[in-house]
Amino acid sequence: MSPRPFSEDIQFFHKEGSMVCDHGQVGFLKDVSRMGATFTPLSLKPEQHERALLYITMSETFQHLYHYEAETHEENTDMREHLNQYYDEFVEKYGNLNEKANVRFIRMDANGCDA
Repeated sequence: MSPRPFSEDIQFFHKEGSMVCDHGQVGFLKDVSRMGATFTPLSLKPEQHERALLYITMSETFQHLYHYEAETHEENTDMREHLNQYYDEFVEKYGNLNEKANVRFIRMDANGCDA
């Protein structure tokens, strides 16, 4: 569980401390540049891992949706539907985003303030 090169493409919203998934592992990015980043995996219990994966999916979908709609000034109904599904699933399993435990969890992500 040592740091390694991040295997995915760097996205416009990735920055130092972004929570991401790499080969099924949850962790954080470090040394982020356009050329790549270092992935530092976390050791999580199964429930924490599932929660993190769902949060990452929801957060990345939001980032893509926001960017698309800001650039095109057009609504992306498909992406909005996906975001709503991820959000509803998260709330059903883990409670509202603004609940104390979720706020602590989300603040671990450098992009968490967007949530």
